[in-house]
Amino acid sequence: MRKLLFLVCLLGCQRESASVEKPPVTPSQAVSSTAVPVVAPAVPKVSEPRSVPAPSGCPDTVFYEVGGGIRAPIVTHRVDPEFSQGVARTLRVSGSILLQAFIDASGRVCAATILRGVHPSLDGPCIEALMKWKFKPAKLADRPVACVYQLTVNINLR
Repeated sequence: MRKLLFLVCLLGCQRESASVEKPPVTPSQAVSSTAVPVVAPAVPKVSEPRSVPAPSGCPDTVFYEVGGGIRAPIVTHRVDPEFSQGVARTLRVSGSILLQAFIDASGRVCAATILRGVHPSLDGPCIEALMKWKFKPAKLADRPVACVYQLTVNINLR
């Protein structure tokens, strides 16, 4: 019985305190000596575009990494890698190959490397196929630029 009265008293006290109105604050009362200064949240900095030296055989001299104001290139024409019948039958592998493509300002791939492969005998056909891909070039302030772009090719020879 006492527990029930105690709960009723708590509920009643909360209702009474909720109905109490606070007096309006005057401008002289609004400023206090313990006021904490308000600090605006930091605005994240946009990183500057980073350039990478061009590999041999590429017409452009500067390649930008995607990000930091550089918009990624868009694939417009894709060629799948072709593997010989013997390789496909004997390996029976599947996985993802991570490639790095150097794409010039016109959208052509001028160099490519394997960053992570599935099997060494699959690297050559993947690079040959990637060299035939076409892109809408990367952009910096709506101007086409050469870029370094990482992409993944999924392989399933099972």
